Amino acid sequence: LLYGQYQNTASFHIVDGLGSTIPAQFEVLDRWWAKDNSIRHLLAHFQATVGAFAAPGTGTAAYTLKDDGGNTEPPQPITLSDDGNAITLANGVLQLTISRSPFRITTPNGVLTAVFTGAGPLAGQVQNSFDRTDVTVSIEESGPMRAVIRAEAPASYTSAANHTHGWAIRLYVYAGKPFAKVDFQLQNSAKTTTYSAPLYFDSMTLRLPTGGVTTPSQVQA
Repeated sequence: LLYGQYQNTASFHIVDGLGSTIPAQFEVLDRWWAKDNSIRHLLAHFQATVGAFAAPGTGTAAYTLKDDGGNTEPPQPITLSDDGNAITLANGVLQLTISRSPFRITTPNGVLTAVFTGAGPLAGQVQNSFDRTDVTVSIEESGPMRAVIRAEAPASYTSAANHTHGWAIRLYVYAGKPFAKVDFQLQNSAKTTTYSAPLYFDSMTLRLPTGGVTTPSQVQA
């Protein structure tokens, strides 16, 4: 954004190709720090509706950022409550509860678990990722359109055969949507030692009691 134009996000809204305002959530990413602290980079969260491509000129949709006020909330906004022991996210069709101690992620289909199966020096070991007492939980984003919760536990290394994996998980909940996005990262760098052996493993699986097993689109280790 141009220097000196905006100090807050109150005036912004998004309109679709028909000129109708659609619900949006705005986040300040950066400011003109060396000048007047006005907004420099802005992130807008909104839910686009785009038809399928059938012929030239189809499969596209136009949205415009406006600065004349009038932003609106979605019909089913996200609500977030935090009582110190648990964070609850709800949007009218979905509810997730993230308990801090003991750490637990409760979904409409039961408790989500993560299972690590070792290999090499860790062959035969099964580590339940969420059975930890050193999990930290934080609210990264909270708004009517999108909320993000992050939880993580550090890697711990004593020897090649005594290597507890670390992990980080982000849960994304969206206004009015019956699903949540899960970003799960396996971490193998223990901060308690300068050198450690590689973290050998056969699998890392997220599970629900219904028997559903997630298929990761990308593994980071």
